[in-house]
Amino acid sequence: MEQILTGHVGDVLSVAVVDGNLILSASIDGTLKVWNLQSGQGYPDAGFQRVEQTLTGHKGWVNSVVV
Repeated sequence: MEQILTGHVGDVLSVAVVDGNLILSASIDGTLKVWNLQSGQGYPDAGFQRVEQTLTGHKGWVNSVVV
């Protein structure tokens, strides 16, 4: 099944999958997002579902994420 996960306000540069349940995405918007694909639930993040958490604090692009 294909899903489009919306939520970043910039291009996504890297994605990592954890146990088939979580996806971590890194973006030029300076954030990392944690997505829960199984539950479809999460904390509302700018009105988008499936985002469990947004990690902020980077001063520039987040170029990669590795688990």
